[in-house]
Amino acid sequence: MNCVAAPVTLEDRLYAAVSVTGPVSRVPMARMESELKELVQRTANVTEINLTYR
Repeated sequence: MNCVAAPVTLEDRLYAAVSVTGPVSRVPMARMESELKELVQRTANVTEINLTYR
């Protein structure tokens, strides 16, 4: 299994995490690093913004 994750924080407090996990055969580490890492981080950032302005 490969996994990538990013924290969702607000005012230095951890609220949640966003992650993607998949078997090595379908989600190789190269794809995690090149594609999914950035997507997970952007998703966490958008979630933080939505928490700020809810």
